[in-house]
Amino acid sequence: MVAAAVWMVVSVSTSAAGDSSWQTHKSKHFIVMHSDADALARKVAVEAEKHYVRIARDLGYTRYDNFWLWDERAVIRIHADHAAYVAATGAPAWSAGKANYAKREVETFVGSSAFLKRILPHELAHLIFRDFVGFEGEVPLWLDEGVAQWQETRATGDHVHRLAARLHRSGGLHPVAQLTQIDIRQGGGAGRVAVFYIQAASLVSFMVGEYGASSFQKLCTQLRDGKSLDDALRFTYPRTIRSIQALDQAWQQHLESIK
Repeated sequence: MVAAAVWMVVSVSTSAAGDSSWQTHKSKHFIVMHSDADALARKVAVEAEKHYVRIARDLGYTRYDNFWLWDERAVIRIHADHAAYVAATGAPAWSAGKANYAKREVETFVGSSAFLKRILPHELAHLIFRDFVGFEGEVPLWLDEGVAQWQETRATGDHVHRLAARLHRSGGLHPVAQLTQIDIRQGGGAGRVAVFYIQAASLVSFMVGEYGASSFQKLCTQLRDGKSLDDALRFTYPRTIRSIQALDQAWQQHLESIK
C-alpha cells in the first residue's frame, strides 16, 4: 500500500544557511548542505537533478526550465544524524524528511534510507508544483498531494491503479467531489489517509496519462489564476472531463478496465 507517512508537515527550519559548520555542494538547480557527508551530498545532487528534469517534464512544465538557477536554487540540507535533524527542525520522531515549500527547502539526515527514492521525489514534486501554481488559487489538496505521491510511486504506478481499482470494486472510493472537500492534514486515521493518497495518486496519473501533460499544465494554470476545479476542468477539457462529475466517471471507468 502507498505509504501515507511520507507527507510532511511544512515549517521553517531553525538551521542557519550561513552557519560556517555547513559545507555546500552546488549543482545547476540545487545547493546541498551537509556537515561532513560530501559523497552523499554529491549523490543527492545528482538524484535531485534527475527528479527535477523528470517532474518538470511529467507536469508539462518544460517550457519553464529556467527556474531554480543561481541564487534561486533550492536547498537540500542533510543533518549529521536523525537526532540532529529532529532537534534542528522540530520534526516528529518518525519523520525521515521535511520540506518548506515557501522557502524551497528540503531537510533530511545521514542514514535516511527512504530519502533518495521516495521522499526526495515526493517533496521536489511539491516544490515544483507549488512554484508553478502558487499558494493563492483554489488548488484541491488531493491534486497537490496526488502530484507528489504520483512522482514518489512513479516506478510502481500500475500498482497504485490496481489498489484504486480494488477500492472501487469494494465501494471504498470517495467520489471526486467528496475527495475535493477532504483535508487529511486534520487526521482521521492511517486507513483514511492511505485511501486518500491512493486515490490522489491514481487520479493525477490517470489525468496526465489519458489527456496529456500539456493539458494538465493548462489545468494548473487555470487553478493558479483563481478558477474553481469545476471551471478549470470545463475550460481545459471541454469535450471530455468538463466537470468534477465527468472526471469521476471517466476515472472510475478506467479503474473498471483494470484486472
